[in-house]
Amino acid sequence: MSIRVLVIRTTEEPFLTRIAGPRTPSTLDALQAEVGGYIEPITGSDWVMYLDEDGKMKNLNPNPTASRLAHRLGWQGLRAGDFIVGTVVVCGRNGPEESDVPQHVLDTLEGLSK
Repeated sequence: MSIRVLVIRTTEEPFLTRIAGPRTPSTLDALQAEVGGYIEPITGSDWVMYLDEDGKMKNLNPNPTASRLAHRLGWQGLRAGDFIVGTVVVCGRNGPEESDVPQHVLDTLEGLSK
């Protein structure tokens, strides 16, 4: 079983891909491989965005698309002048488990470019 996730890198257009689904040890491995380190979640009601928890210490590049998306989705964790760095993986949240990225997240992302 796999889940559909949105990957937002600093160097290319966001894209959809599939990773190992919930209840498998490979989910954590796939998320960590995609972001390039230990993951840190930021969450909304039905979505979760995973980023490298040491991204700022590693001096990863800012990710303005992920920062704007998190803000538009209502995440209040960014203070003035703060930003998300590095590659981000966005998926859905179904209780404690990851699920397919919600359509409203994709719609919000599309709206950022308009």
